[in-house]
Amino acid sequence: MIKPIKILKVKDDDSKMKLKRDMPEHLPQNDHEILLIVAPICCGKSNFISNWYLNPELAHGLMDTIYIFSNTINQDSTSRFLKDEPNVVIFDNLTPQVVDDAMTSIIAEQSQHLKKDQLPISIVFDDIVGTLPLNSSAWSIASRARHYGIRNIFYLTQKFRAINNVVRNNTTHLILFAGIFNDKELNALNEEYSIAGNTYPGGLPQLYKDHVQKERFNFLYSDLGKGKTYKNFDKMLVSAFDSNFNYEKPEE
Repeated sequence: MIKPIKILKVKDDDSKMKLKRDMPEHLPQNDHEILLIVAPICCGKSNFISNWYLNPELAHGLMDTIYIFSNTINQDSTSRFLKDEPNVVIFDNLTPQVVDDAMTSIIAEQSQHLKKDQLPISIVFDDIVGTLPLNSSAWSIASRARHYGIRNIFYLTQKFRAINNVVRNNTTHLILFAGIFNDKELNALNEEYSIAGNTYPGGLPQLYKDHVQKERFNFLYSDLGKGKTYKNFDKMLVSAFDSNFNYEKPEE
């Protein structure tokens, strides 16, 4: 008989700088996360990002610097309060070289410090995927963020299949806003992130259709590591690793 060998948990890393407060358990923890937001135009992406950084119940006040790469933020009234925050740095008029130069500067600044002294920063790439080549540092940073004190990276896109594989493979949290009616898009999301709806009849596509698709400005939020999916941040719909959790069908 083979003697069972217990795989021990690695001790938590206490070398990184602590944030000022903890996030609610079911939310992203600002712990080197890659968040992918997929949404059609005018469906709530900009409002979500503004809320994430300005709402005291979310991540307000937790980041030393927020870097936003966006060609449209200066024309978007929804973002007017966020862009005026003193710790927000905006890059617009973007070209691949502008993005790479900015990322080189950010990484160089963070690399000057030991991990425990690296100030917490966050990066947002807002609908710029069509302007970036495959070798852009905006993609590769998704696999290396934890080395530079980058607490989260948001990738906002209107088309999931436009996102580079490096980002797709490293995504920790998925957010799908209402308004996606392309079944090919939903099936592609299901192929990569089936954990988000694998205990629900019809999987992720049907879960999305039943609870979010036609409810404007609402979103499906999934913590892929924990296998838990919610409507907005309020109601759990799926718990993939909990055999006792019962999914709920929407009312007709």
